[in-house]
Amino acid sequence: MMAELSNSMEVPLRTHIHLTRRAAAVTGIAAALIAAAAAPALAAAGARQFPGADATPAGTFHDQLFGVAASSRSSAWAVGVYGTVQRNLIEHWNGRSWSAVANPSPGGTHGGFLNAVAAVSSSNAWAVGAYGNGSEQKTLIEHWNGRSWKQVPSPSPGGTHDSFLFGVTALSASSAWAVGGYLNGLAEQTLIEHWNGRSWKRVASPDPSGTGMVNDLESVTATSPSNAWAVGYYDVNGTSVSRTLVEHWNGRSWKTMASPSPAGGAVNAFYGVAAASSTSAWAAGDYFNGVTDQVLLTHWNGSSWKRVKAPNPGGTNGLSAFGGVAAVSRSSVWVDGQYFNGGPSRTLIEHLNGRSWKQAPTPNPGGSGSFLFALGAVSASNAWAVGDYRSGSADLTLILHWNGKAWRRVASPNR
Repeated sequence: MMAELSNSMEVPLRTHIHLTRRAAAVTGIAAALIAAAAAPALAAAGARQFPGADATPAGTFHDQLFGVAASSRSSAWAVGVYGTVQRNLIEHWNGRSWSAVANPSPGGTHGGFLNAVAAVSSSNAWAVGAYGNGSEQKTLIEHWNGRSWKQVPSPSPGGTHDSFLFGVTALSASSAWAVGGYLNGLAEQTLIEHWNGRSWKRVASPDPSGTGMVNDLESVTATSPSNAWAVGYYDVNGTSVSRTLVEHWNGRSWKTMASPSPAGGAVNAFYGVAAASSTSAWAAGDYFNGVTDQVLLTHWNGSSWKRVKAPNPGGTNGLSAFGGVAAVSRSSVWVDGQYFNGGPSRTLIEHLNGRSWKQAPTPNPGGSGSFLFALGAVSASNAWAVGDYRSGSADLTLILHWNGKAWRRVASPNR
């Protein structure tokens, strides 16, 4: 659940993503590592840690959406969590309305979450996350076959520790990627898995900070069997300094690529990535400027990753951060997240119109905070953004739709 910094500030997006999206799904050493990784932003903002999921007051909702994907105007999926003991939440758009759809929750009373979704067609979609089995967390991958969601076996290399997935993308019925991390007993290591049409297999991935520090992958995208990107962050000085992490698949292996980290000796992280072609991709996240979080946006031009200027509505003393990215084409790209400056957190969506990035007006239903975590786009006139908003003591699902002219809120279920 969300926690407030003060009467006028909300938890930074980095902390909100890591400690909300993972708190009920990562236990033991994982929770400690993730909390430590967020420490610079927390300390600078004067924040307190998130309470556990079970601290949600009785009778209140705890419903949040972390991933969204669409295959057509009449078929879209959103995934996340619900309940005081977090369970998987999947919602579907049928062209008229959103409704909750039954799906496996193998964690039961131990909790679990779904963090990302990818749709190949109306009868082929993937959702990924993690679930608890009482002593550790396991990767969770579910598949939509046009009739129902079914759990599919997936590697959990953490063994007696924890394994979890945060991003997924699908090229076809026989090729999909999922990314996340696992605990090796010392720290978090990157985790990449591939679907070959028959089963999910682990694929070797770099850990630039080594086996004793945190290496994390948050999002993945692909345009062909020989071009895929995964992004996140890695720690370079214990757990107090992090740099952006970009890894590339060339058809044979995953390699670390150089990427901007403007904060230098502080917090830098990517949470979303999207590619329009082999020579155009975008990665988004945030960095710590010594006072608060600022938006971080970078572009792959076919030869290198370069930082790109984007609106920072929170200013240098408020917070602005990106969470998700969706590329309609090389000249039409969306990013979302949150910002605040002297008031509650507000939804943030920005658009590249081929020349420059502009902030778009967006709804903010939450009196004490509204957040966006993910984007999915079908065309220039059909895109979705999902997250949650705070209403009293409840977290409620939030879904926004782009109709080609404006972003509008669309009613969504709460469990």
